[in-house]
Amino acid sequence: MNHHGPDFLLIPGWGATERVWDRFATGFPEVRIFHGAWNDCVREWPQAIERSLAGIPGTCVLMGWSLGALLALRTALEFPERVERLVLISGTARMPQAEGYVGTDPRVLRAMRSRLTRDAGRVLSEFADLCAGPDGDAAVRSEYLEMAHTQSREALAAGLEALASLDFRGRLKEISVPVLLLHGSEDRVIPWGQAEVLASLLPDARLEVLAGRGHALPFTASGELVQAVRRFLA
Repeated sequence: MNHHGPDFLLIPGWGATERVWDRFATGFPEVRIFHGAWNDCVREWPQAIERSLAGIPGTCVLMGWSLGALLALRTALEFPERVERLVLISGTARMPQAEGYVGTDPRVLRAMRSRLTRDAGRVLSEFADLCAGPDGDAAVRSEYLEMAHTQSREALAAGLEALASLDFRGRLKEISVPVLLLHGSEDRVIPWGQAEVLASLLPDARLEVLAGRGHALPFTASGELVQAVRRFLA
C-alpha cells in the first residue's frame, strides 16, 4: 500500500491496549500508524516513548486518549522536534483537583489504587461503567474489560499514580504545534471543563465537544474522531 500524509503515533488510555484504535485506524488507510503503550510509558519513561518514536523517520501526528493524552502532552514537551500536530481525546493537563482547579477528587484515585491489590476485577468493572456511560453499551464495556484484564496490577497501579501526579498546566505555553481537543459533553471520568482549561492554556488549540458522548470516544465515536482529525489535518 502507498502511504500518504503524516505518520500517526497513538497512545491508549488506562487499561486499554492498542486495539482501542482499530476502528479509528480503518478511517485512515492511507497513513502509517505506530503505537505507544501507556503501561510501558508510565514505568519506563522516557525509554518507552523513545522506542515508539524510533520507528518513525520524521515528525508525526501524536494522538492520545485519556491517560494517553497526558502522555502525549509529555511527549510533545520533551520531544518537540518529533511532533507536528497533537490530538488529545478525553484529555486533561491534570486529573486531580487543585486549588482553583476543578478536577477529580484525589481520594478517588488513591482508593482505586489501594483496592487494586485486593480486588482488581471490581475496580476495573466500576471504571468500565464510568468509562462506557452514557453512550456506550454492554459491548463497549466488555471490550474495554477484555483489554484491561490483560494488564498487570503493577502496571495498572503505575497508571493510576501517573494520573494522580502528572500536571503540565505550567508548561503548556511551550507547546507551539496546533492541538485538537476532542471531548464528550457527558464525560464522567474527565469532565469537559478540564478540556476547556487545557485549551485555554495552549497557544494554538481548538476544542470540539461531542454532544451526548462520554469518555470512551475511541469505542463509541470513532467515525466522529476520524472526521474531526481529517478536518484538523486539511
